[in-house]
Amino acid sequence: MRNMSKFDKDRSSALIIPRNPGDAFERTTLAAGAVLWRGKLPNPEIAIVHRPHYDDWSLPKGKVDRGESLPVTAARELVEETGIQPRLTKFLGSINYPVGDRTKLVYYWLADAISGTFTPNEEVDELRWVPAKQAAKLLSYPDDRQVVRNAKHWFDTPITTQVLCVRAAKTPEQVELLAPLLAAYQPQRIISLPEQPCIDTAAPLASALNLTPKQDYLTHGKDWKSLATSGVPTVVVADKRTIQKAAGRFSSSLKDIPAKRASVWVLSFHEGQLIGADYLESPDAVRT
Repeated sequence: MRNMSKFDKDRSSALIIPRNPGDAFERTTLAAGAVLWRGKLPNPEIAIVHRPHYDDWSLPKGKVDRGESLPVTAARELVEETGIQPRLTKFLGSINYPVGDRTKLVYYWLADAISGTFTPNEEVDELRWVPAKQAAKLLSYPDDRQVVRNAKHWFDTPITTQVLCVRAAKTPEQVELLAPLLAAYQPQRIISLPEQPCIDTAAPLASALNLTPKQDYLTHGKDWKSLATSGVPTVVVADKRTIQKAAGRFSSSLKDIPAKRASVWVLSFHEGQLIGADYLESPDAVRT
């Protein structure tokens, strides 16, 4: 029996990815995947993969490798199983189910298909791009069908802009871990508050992401409104107070949000309106 979790959560509130999600169970196998889509919204095609070892149809996913955070795992597994380079967007939730004496815990994202071509491999011998309704019929497991149903909300009300608010890191090691996590979201711009901790975080991140950092105080509401309506996925490196104040501008329920050092708030907007908020508590590798 597979158990759903976090899929019935109010979409107006935040979804949180804890530093060590596996701690929720005694013996945990962590994995991550995505609803990978292409085409025209609100009726895109979804990638469904056939795994010969299990002779089933599922969403692309895989186990966490040592040293990875969950978004990094999701992006890597999509490339390995489908050959498609993804851009992660909205965190969709998690599922859990028993496998032997362990609990398998799988985290799912929504992901845009950016580029690439499928080649059959040992894990996946066939990939089909199918409409969401057809995908629900083809998928072998009820929990995968629930993930697709949850994704449909984001097809009907699509994300037009994302702002990734990063609290300045405390150590160079945190910056190093932030780089691949942010790369999974494929940001196209990075802005830093002109304060030394923020600059020290943004500069190496920009280099790793092949972006040119810009400095801005972002003190006015219109500055954040401009980011929310820009259509450009943007990383903003800031202090805790600035992140809280910015989030509170878009939703009163987010005005006192936590923002640990090197944490990330992924704010999703539809035509300037906040429609989703995901909190990545830490860029650290999850315990496997």
